[in-house]
Amino acid sequence: MTDEAGFWDRVREGTLSFCRCRACGHAWLPPSPECPRCLAADAMFEAASGRAELLSWVVFHKAYQDSAKGRVPYVVGLVQLAEGPRMTTNILQDSNEPGVGLHAGQRLVLRMADDGDMLRPCFVEHTK
Repeated sequence: MTDEAGFWDRVREGTLSFCRCRACGHAWLPPSPECPRCLAADAMFEAASGRAELLSWVVFHKAYQDSAKGRVPYVVGLVQLAEGPRMTTNILQDSNEPGVGLHAGQRLVLRMADDGDMLRPCFVEHTK
């Protein structure tokens, strides 16, 4: 079943997945059992390649969730996976100035961030 629990089960295994409709081929996130394009209830999870493109981003200077308190300031970006779906995620940088050097169209790669009790799918700049 392509639900949120199934998504996080795969993340815990170190895999970022998205939903793909068996009826029409559409790919999407966040996970749901019905295709948002054709409404078929015939979806499966597919592993992402880990490649993405940065579309937009914002730097947060306030933690809106307890889990983010130790990361302020941090970057939240909208990325488009190579396979098509878009997702909102953290953009990790080595810079002391979050957001500096980012640009629309920038190539990114997946990195699972370990928060101790869970993994989070994040993205970093592709260096090759």
